[in-house]
Amino acid sequence: MKKSVPVLIPFLVFVSAVFIGILIYAYVETKRANPQMIQVGQCIVLPTSAHDV
Repeated sequence: MKKSVPVLIPFLVFVSAVFIGILIYAYVETKRANPQMIQVGQCIVLPTSAHDV
């Protein structure tokens, strides 16, 4: 039991690091794939509120 616990901690650190890496990779890929979509969404929201006022 004492030998299995120290192995568990680096394993959890490795799994969490891989998970965070996947999240960062997915965020970068979606931002690289749809940069116009994000900008268009912001541009549509601002003029509509400006026209309503």
